Amino acid sequence: MESDSDCQDNHHSVILTVIRDLHGKNGYPQRNLSRNNLRGTVIMETTIVSLVSTAIVVIATVTMVMTSLHSASSIADSWKNMEQRAGEIRRTEISADLPAAYTGGNLELMVVNEGQIDLSQFPQWDVIAQRQSGGTYHIEYTSNASPGSNQWTMAGIYLLNNSPEIFDAGILNPSEKMKLVINLNPEISENQTVRLRVTTPNGVTAQLLVTRVPPPP
Repeated sequence: MESDSDCQDNHHSVILTVIRDLHGKNGYPQRNLSRNNLRGTVIMETTIVSLVSTAIVVIATVTMVMTSLHSASSIADSWKNMEQRAGEIRRTEISADLPAAYTGGNLELMVVNEGQIDLSQFPQWDVIAQRQSGGTYHIEYTSNASPGSNQWTMAGIYLLNNSPEIFDAGILNPSEKMKLVINLNPEISENQTVRLRVTTPNGVTAQLLVTRVPPPP
């Protein structure tokens, strides 16, 4: 049989074992240690999420600002171009007239620069003929001296006194006029009228009515 002292020693051993199970290596409760680890993990994850969210917000804000600045710059450039174009149109004016009665053959038309800017880029000018029958023809530009069927050419630039141009050859300066030779096919019949419209590259138009009259006897 065990002695009283041996029984006491066994009881002490059991108690020590239970205490060791309830306490950690450093004497702190295991439950509290687990809670501290969990709390630290949660705090770290929350911090990372916050940092990532902040970075996304900053990047999105910078992108929006850069896009807004680019859009504002594009709008400013477009507005500047529109103002420049509007200014050119305001300072552009032309008139058109026939130097003599039209009796047949190619039409000779005089276009006067009555505006304030120089005019050129003649291949980009539009010449349109509308007949009494309702048919409308776009007359093509040609650099040939003799225009083909439904073509027109610039046959010269002159001062208002009919002297040849002096400065800026090939450019229709203000207070100068140029002669257009137009080959309409079919020709205008006698006593028939055609409306001619001449348009500059920036959209300024002059028009006139041309009626073919019988040749003098």
